Amino acid sequence: MSAVNTIVQSHVTDGTIGENDGPVIVVSRGFSEAGKALESKGCSISDVVFRSGTKEPLWPHDLDGPGFAACLLDNVLAPSAEPAKLLADTFSILQPAGRIVIVLSDDPRSGQSRHGGRRRGRRQGGFQGESLPALLFQEGFERPRFHACGTKTVVTAYRSKLLPPSQRPQRLSVIMPVFNERQTFRKAIDSLLGKSIPGMEIDIIIVESNSTDGTRDDVLEYSDHPRVRTILEDRPQGKGHAVRVGIAEARGDFLIIQDADLEYDIDDYDSLLEPLRRFEVGFVLGMRTSPDGSWGMRQFGERNFVSRVMNVGHIFFLMLFNAVYSQRLHDPFTMYKVMRRDCLYGLTFECNRFDFDWELTAKLIRAGYVPRELPASYESRSFTDGKKVSFFGDPMTWIVACFKYRFVRLYR
Repeated sequence: MSAVNTIVQSHVTDGTIGENDGPVIVVSRGFSEAGKALESKGCSISDVVFRSGTKEPLWPHDLDGPGFAACLLDNVLAPSAEPAKLLADTFSILQPAGRIVIVLSDDPRSGQSRHGGRRRGRRQGGFQGESLPALLFQEGFERPRFHACGTKTVVTAYRSKLLPPSQRPQRLSVIMPVFNERQTFRKAIDSLLGKSIPGMEIDIIIVESNSTDGTRDDVLEYSDHPRVRTILEDRPQGKGHAVRVGIAEARGDFLIIQDADLEYDIDDYDSLLEPLRRFEVGFVLGMRTSPDGSWGMRQFGERNFVSRVMNVGHIFFLMLFNAVYSQRLHDPFTMYKVMRRDCLYGLTFECNRFDFDWELTAKLIRAGYVPRELPASYESRSFTDGKKVSFFGDPMTWIVACFKYRFVRLYR
């Protein structure tokens, strides 16, 4: 059995689709080996074959709403075949949470990526860069996975239970880790609750790590707010751990990480989200820029020496990251990471401290998502103001993370 058929069968028949779940529909331009393999496994198959020279399939005339448990698009989804319309039609005939399996054929000379073919300059079944993941999201499909099979790629995803994002208000989940931030927390959360973005709903996930300065009492005052969800940890385990907890609970179309220390400006949300809402990219980095626009992000007032050392360290770590991951980024370690939630599907994370910034960026890049960097206002606070990075301890964890996450297994 071919690798393509194995993946197709695993996603459909091993995905608990049975006789009572509805038939499987196969769309092809002729004989579909993968479709026949599904039929041999006992799936009830409804074949839909393209007419020669046409771009649209002949859907069954009796389709009056969602009825299929899964749809296999076998070598028919390509830019020349109006993929957006084909995906929209597929969305309309699938049951909520129904599965879509797409088989794409690639020219072996095109340099297809083993990481899913989503990196800039690489093509995948006629799709350039990140256009296919963005198209799936745009047409209402979630939890995408890309499986390389020689010169073919199998894409698997699920029909969302919600309408496609272009037909409903989109949602942003703000993940806010909080620990000992009593001086700034109220101002930060009140600013967030007052923030509005046209056509977008905003919910806030606060992960409070049992502060010792009374911040937890302030957090609890917002626990009944309809747009706020509070998660109380029994002990501090690091910012990375708190962010990971928040990511696991987030349900928005987009995610953004927001500290409670007022170093970043929430007015930058609109510009950072714009390329994601236009379905251009899946991952944006808010490139830190000092208030006066001068070189160096960290300015600690009278502690000029500390700020200079940290700015020089940033250059060193930036060169290291770009060399290891073949990038030309300016600020991969920024807290302002904005992404489509579906980009994280299947990825596992383990870092508990500030090395999580390295792990998250590294794994998204390895998954094929090329981050777009946009300027974000940044006014760094000093260690005396409560900055929690360990001047001597954390840098070593960053070096370990840089090399470790270049080679570890990417998906579970």
